Amino acid sequence: MIAVIDGDVLLHATLWETTNYEKAISKLHYNIDDYTSGAFCNHCIIAVGPYDGKNYRDDLYPEYKQTTMRVKGRDERPEHFQKVKNYLYSLENVVVADNIEADDLLGVLSAQLGDNCVIVTVDKDMDQLEGRHFNPRRETYYIVKEPEANRFFLEQLVKGDPMDKIPGLPKHGPVAAKVMNQKSETIKDFAEAVIEAYKKVYKEDWQNYLLANAKLLYLQRKDYDWFTMKTFNDRFMNEGTARV
Repeated sequence: MIAVIDGDVLLHATLWETTNYEKAISKLHYNIDDYTSGAFCNHCIIAVGPYDGKNYRDDLYPEYKQTTMRVKGRDERPEHFQKVKNYLYSLENVVVADNIEADDLLGVLSAQLGDNCVIVTVDKDMDQLEGRHFNPRRETYYIVKEPEANRFFLEQLVKGDPMDKIPGLPKHGPVAAKVMNQKSETIKDFAEAVIEAYKKVYKEDWQNYLLANAKLLYLQRKDYDWFTMKTFNDRFMNEGTARV
C-alpha cells in the first residue's frame, strides 16, 4: 500500500514545528515516516505544487486564495522556508505538479493507484476524492465512497469555499447546502437541485457561474482533466452513476 502524501501540508506542518533548518529537515523525515506508517503503508509518494506556486486557477480567478489570512501567512513564513522547500523538492519520491495544485496531483495519483493507495492530508477538500484517507492531525483513517465524494462536491458548488475565496451561490452557505443534500434522494436529484438554485440566482447566465465555481473547486483525476458541463453531466446526471 502506498501513502500519497499532500506535500504542501507536509511542508507547512514541518516548518512551523521548529525555527532551525537542521531540525526542520530531521522533522520533515520524521513526519514522512509518521504519515506513511499512520496510513498503514510501507511506501509513499509526496505530491507537491509547482515550484513557483502558480497554477491555472490563478488565471481563472485572480482573487483565488487571496484571503487576508492566506496572504498574511505567506508574508510570515519562517526564515528557512525556501531552503526546506528546496530540500523537499529534491527528494526522490516527490512528484511536482505542472500548472495544477498538489490537491489535483493527489487526485491524479490516487486515481492511477486506485485501491493500492491512501490519501494523506488534513485538507477537508480531499473528501471529494473517493478512496482511502488518513488525516495525520486527527489521526483518523476513513474511506470515502464515490457517492459520498460526489455529494461532497455538489455541496461545495452551493456553499463555495471562503478560505480559498471561492464564492459559490450568494446567500447559500453550508446549512443550505447540507439541507439540499439531505432532501435529495439520489445524486441526480441533488445535481438537478443545484442547477435550479443557480438558475434562480443567475437566470440565463447560470451555466457560466456554475462552471466558474466548478473549475475552481474540482480536483482533477487525470492529466488535463478540465471541468466542463460534460463532466457535470457524466458524473452527476448519468442514471448509471448517480443513483445514491
